[in-house]
Amino acid sequence: MWDVIVIGGGNAGVCAAIAAAERDCSVLVIEAAPADMRGGNTRHTRNLRAMHDAPTDVLTDRYSFEEY
Repeated sequence: MWDVIVIGGGNAGVCAAIAAAERDCSVLVIEAAPADMRGGNTRHTRNLRAMHDAPTDVLTDRYSFEEY
């Protein structure tokens, strides 16, 4: 039996799961995406960068298993 069930492993879901776990709740996170696509929009925020010295190419391909 779980105290909290979180649907979706994106940023909001993971934050909710962490907050519940910090309050000593047992938590289950359910994510429908395949392993290489997990993380929701959070996966793609690496493409939004503050440029300091020079432009950086936008990465548009999937993360490798090792990167993720």
